[in-house]
Amino acid sequence: MLLNGSGGVSARPIARAIGQLHFWRDRGRGYIETVRPWLQAAFVGTAAVKYLGLSTQNAIAFGIGLLVVVEVLSVLFGLLDHRRGVIEAHNQLAIDTNPYSRETLRLFRLIEAELRWQRLHVVMRDKQQEGSPRS
Repeated sequence: MLLNGSGGVSARPIARAIGQLHFWRDRGRGYIETVRPWLQAAFVGTAAVKYLGLSTQNAIAFGIGLLVVVEVLSVLFGLLDHRRGVIEAHNQLAIDTNPYSRETLRLFRLIEAELRWQRLHVVMRDKQQEGSPRS
């Protein structure tokens, strides 16, 4: 059920259908944004080659080849970024420039230190109890 503007539940089928349509569209938008540059490059390249006089089949083959080349270059650039440490540097800069991320990481480190201290304390207590004579 969907909530309407007044806080109530809307049971109208048209509202549910439109809401579902918007939900699906928003979920699929990320995938479209991923492939859009490839498709634009292929369409422009295919049209340009066709305009320059190649046959339709050769122009389509060129467009598909362009898609493959762009994908291979993307993977190669990503591999180079990874091997050169660019990804890690980028992520570290993103953390360093975000005050919320910095504070969250600081708190996680404090929690980790406290948990290590507690674990060490429990281990030491257990060892002392093992070494003491039992009554």
